[in-house]
Amino acid sequence: MTQSKRLTIDTTLVLTQKKAMQIALVTTKRNQHVPLTYQEKLIERLEKTVREHLSEHLTIDSLAIHVAMSKSSLYRFLKKMTGSTPGRFIRDIRLQEAAFLLRSQQYQTISEVVYAVGFEDASSFTRLFKKRFGKNPSTYLESIFR
Repeated sequence: MTQSKRLTIDTTLVLTQKKAMQIALVTTKRNQHVPLTYQEKLIERLEKTVREHLSEHLTIDSLAIHVAMSKSSLYRFLKKMTGSTPGRFIRDIRLQEAAFLLRSQQYQTISEVVYAVGFEDASSFTRLFKKRFGKNPSTYLESIFR
């Protein structure tokens, strides 16, 4: 075997090993064995802030202030890291929390859940919930408790 072929094979082997190590790091990170990056910590902080202020009228400006960013920096950061805009990010967390509250039956009615997670209008909540989960809230509840 020539030196150049051996070098090519060795390079391929090293690249394969690096890729395997990257996959292992991602898997380990998901299992919380590796410290989170700054970006991941910031995403967690954003999610925590939204959850803490669910029932309030949380705006993109106030979210940016809570994490000490400008509105445009927040937009660019979320778009790059999640592919989502700040408004959609807030709305998705509200919808996730609504689904959790419906499953846990902490509230008697769907309307109570709507207002608990910060939506002001039950009809827009129902439309967005159906778009996100494929079922309207009442059908979602029925499917869980059958």
